Amino acid sequence: MQIAILSGMKSKNDQDIKSREIYRAALRFWYEEWSEIMATVEPGTSLNIREFATADYVLFLYEENETTIKPMGLHMYRYVSLTPPNETLKELSSTKFNPQFFKKIADRNIHHVLTMEYFLVHKDYRSRKSGVATIIPFVGLELLKELKLDAFITAARVSVGASKIATNMGFEILEQILLHGEQTDLLIGEKSSLSHHLASEKNEFREKGQELYTNRHDFTGGKNGFKKTAA
Repeated sequence: MQIAILSGMKSKNDQDIKSREIYRAALRFWYEEWSEIMATVEPGTSLNIREFATADYVLFLYEENETTIKPMGLHMYRYVSLTPPNETLKELSSTKFNPQFFKKIADRNIHHVLTMEYFLVHKDYRSRKSGVATIIPFVGLELLKELKLDAFITAARVSVGASKIATNMGFEILEQILLHGEQTDLLIGEKSSLSHHLASEKNEFREKGQELYTNRHDFTGGKNGFKKTAA
């Protein structure tokens, strides 16, 4: 089990053969899995590859042998400044969130956040025993701390239990909307709240997530303070 931190923009990962292979595996996994989800949730809607390309960070969990890279899980993040005018803020306010949600966050004196988008766990690793669905959030929290940002924000579908998973981690529901025809909770996870909540929980996968993050393969070119690790 390994973790790679990628940029959604292809050119930023074009460092060597290894980085290109991992990028292609992550992109393929995201596109195939989410195309299938979208076909079920909103038939006739196609997945826009730009959604992947605009991610500042793609967290990709995988297993590797001599010939193949097998995806285990994936999560995407975008940096958002809540200080207008801001094109990313404007776009997100009209697509995945709403203006009231961002106003409530700004009222808390929070100005810099990461979105959490397109969470995926491969069907072979969806059992509680594998821990993949739990490990990924722990790795994400390490990323948030490293970047010295204030909070995560996310839009979580109620029907698949994503919102319940988030609130169990310490997220708070601020708004509720219909997104792609599904009841969706808009949540914030403040760094201090998440750290306290997760630290107080007895979880066998916390140390694994921290270990994976420490030994991560960083293909973002060291942006935002990352130190590139050996591939």
